[in-house]
Amino acid sequence: MRSLVIVAFALIGGCCSDVTRDPTQGGLLGGICGISTGAYDQRISEQEARLRQIEEQRRMAEQEEVELKAREAQMRRDMNRMRREVGGLNARIAAIKANNATARQKKVELKSRIAALESELDQLQHSSNLTPEQQANRKAELEREISDLWKIINVL
Repeated sequence: MRSLVIVAFALIGGCCSDVTRDPTQGGLLGGICGISTGAYDQRISEQEARLRQIEEQRRMAEQEEVELKAREAQMRRDMNRMRREVGGLNARIAAIKANNATARQKKVELKSRIAALESELDQLQHSSNLTPEQQANRKAELEREISDLWKIINVL
């Protein structure tokens, strides 16, 4: 009986050379050959290795997703901060524009005042109502005021 079993395995081993080792194909003879040659165990090992590789790729993808979400959150915080900064800068620009408009208006008013003082200065030279000393004093006052107004305009 023992010799019969040995002969059977020898025959099966010889027959396995023409049979596929894929456990999904080959029928009973393929199954016997797969078990006897270790092809099934090898296929299981290959599939387990592939599963470990896929699980590692999944783990890495999940880790990358976490990192990307963290970067996105940081970018959103940065963007919100920048929007607040831009809002503050826009408010400062509006204030500066308002100040410039006020300064331009003030310059117009001061130049108008200078023109009036210069007109008064011209009339003073032709006036006979004042003594020469009074004319000189008034002329000095007008010229000083005109000079002071030009200094203010140049600062604006």
